Amino acid sequence: MNDERKKSRLSVLSSHLTRLPPASSLMASEKEAALAAAPSDSPTIFDKIINKEIPATVVYEDDKVLAFRDIAPQAPTHILIIPKSKDGLTGLSKVQFFFPHD
Repeated sequence: MNDERKKSRLSVLSSHLTRLPPASSLMASEKEAALAAAPSDSPTIFDKIINKEIPATVVYEDDKVLAFRDIAPQAPTHILIIPKSKDGLTGLSKVQFFFPHD
């Protein structure tokens, strides 16, 4: 392949790529979203699946977790595993992330 054609392909490819914001701003927006999502006592979609109010293709279940097939799989085998107990999950909005500096 000649150099001009390579440059043309590279130009087309780079025009399709977008620049992501810095990781620090992504983390800040995710943290803001987590803090805004206050714990609620209303049942979630996962609560309804656990309580069999919403049908699901269950592949595993015990007293701690429920595993079921995703309705919009992103891979040939895409299984969601959810805890049956919410103990400790409501504190996720208070998690602090620590990343090593480059």
